[in-house]
Amino acid sequence: MTMDFNQFKKPREPLFSIHTSDDGSVAIYLEEQDAIKDVIEDVVGQWDVSLLGELRGCIDGSWKNEDYFENLETCRSNFEEGAIKLIHMSEEEALNLAQDIIKAIKISRHMREERIAVNLGLRVVK
Repeated sequence: MTMDFNQFKKPREPLFSIHTSDDGSVAIYLEEQDAIKDVIEDVVGQWDVSLLGELRGCIDGSWKNEDYFENLETCRSNFEEGAIKLIHMSEEEALNLAQDIIKAIKISRHMREERIAVNLGLRVVK
């Protein structure tokens, strides 16, 4: 069986989704399923899986519990410092991501400015 290396040259769509909020912050979600699995592999390869299970147990608890945040911090402190590769992407994919981020921020700014102008009773000039 031979592997088709051309599959790695194809751009993955959608690789990310970009979301902005009213305060101007930006959230970027990794969407492409193989890329998500690559991140999980990197995390599992870097830290003991039992630590991930403990962290999951802390997260599953109710934040209303008085010890929730202390337990969560204890679980988090068990992890050694590390760095995970979020994504390996082509130059084209990186440029697309950069353009998408810029576009999302410009649209978000425009919508915020328009909303402020309307709230102040100003005429919106397009």
